[in-house]
Amino acid sequence: MASKNHSVDEQLPYIIKELLLSNENVTARAIAKRIGCSTSTITRNKDRTKKVSDGAVRQTQFRLHLEAASKQSMADLARKLEATEHQLAERKRQVQILLASHKAMLLAIGEAGGVAGWARFFSQYQSIRDELGRLGAIPESSIIQFRIDSNVARDKGSSD
Repeated sequence: MASKNHSVDEQLPYIIKELLLSNENVTARAIAKRIGCSTSTITRNKDRTKKVSDGAVRQTQFRLHLEAASKQSMADLARKLEATEHQLAERKRQVQILLASHKAMLLAIGEAGGVAGWARFFSQYQSIRDELGRLGAIPESSIIQFRIDSNVARDKGSSD
């Protein structure tokens, strides 16, 4: 008999979760039916009764949330979806800006001969360096020559 009770105690949280997910009433009778035991096996044990009661309370809260959500108008839902999509697009744009800025910073460091120092700084953080590579935040060439036409530079200097 002890092993059967142990089995009931093991199954109880899973059965309650199944009932919640399928939106069926959480009752001792429904649980007993699924486990294959008598209802009194559930109700005569204080811990089991408490778990069933807690499950029923959770179900009531869940149903209240569902009811509130269904009352929201389609316009509200569409507006929230549009706002979420806008936020996502903005975050993607910000990530692209940060990636471009990061690449430019590394190119500037490389031009100044400081890539080795940068690599030493991140030597203990290989996973971060790997992730930066996957994100495309590390330039393919560590040094890029930037040529400025001396006439353009002189013209800019004289106009200031």
